[in-house]
Parts: sequence; C-alpha cells; structure tokens
Amino acid sequence: MLGDLLTAAGLQTGQVVAAMLPNDAITVAALFGTWLAGGVYTPLNPRAADAELAEQLATLRPVAVVTTGRSAHRFAACGLPVITDNGRPGAVCRRRRPNDPNTTPTSHCCSSPRAPPGSRSRCRGTPRCSISSTAC
Repeated sequence: MLGDLLTAAGLQTGQVVAAMLPNDAITVAALFGTWLAGGVYTPLNPRAADAELAEQLATLRPVAVVTTGRSAHRFAACGLPVITDNGRPGAVCRRRRPNDPNTTPTSHCCSSPRAPPGSRSRCRGTPRCSISSTAC
C-alpha cells in the first residue's frame, strides 16, 4: 500500500507528499493513500520546467514524490524517495532525515548542475520505491 511506503519514507502526520500524476484513477488512489497515512497531498504540474519543479520542491520540502515510471527521471537526483506506479517489486525507500547534516535541504533541487558554494547537496542516488496501480 502507498501509505506503508510513505511511512517507510519517513512521513509523519501533516508532512507534504508531492505528486506528479495523470488525471486518472491512480491519482485518486494516491490522494487516499497519502491522506490515510496522514500526509498532505500536493500536486505538481507535469508541464512545469525542471527549474520550476526544483523551486517547488525546495519550497514544499516533501517527504517523498509519487509519480509515474515515465516521469520518475525528473526527480532521480533530488534526494527524495520517488514512489512510482511501475510495479517493480522489492524496492525500499530511504528515510529522509531533515535534521541530518548529510541531508540538509538546500535552495535547489538536484536538477541544477552544482550545489551553491558552501552548501551540502542532497544529490545522492536515492532508491526508488514502486507500487502497482492497484496497490494504493
């Protein structure tokens, strides 16, 4: 279930889950999965430029991103667990620890080529979690 994956990713009540999903049943399932886990569902526009997405993620500071397998590459380097609908079994979410100095949020997402001087980048390979569209 999506709620279990979000909890494994470190979601606590009231925290943001960003989602870039199509207008279909998977979106409704993701809404309920996020709500049942206590999260705040925040949609991202798939038409937004990568720089705009980076800005939104830096502002929202989500615990995880829920998206399709086709859009997952847009979040691959952002230091967040990415939960997709591609059904790949056995993936495990990495817990993001906001107070850990190794995961200190910066003012950019990792779509920018380099972190600003003096900042710690969250840009490390992050395992992706997967759910099937029926598992939400």
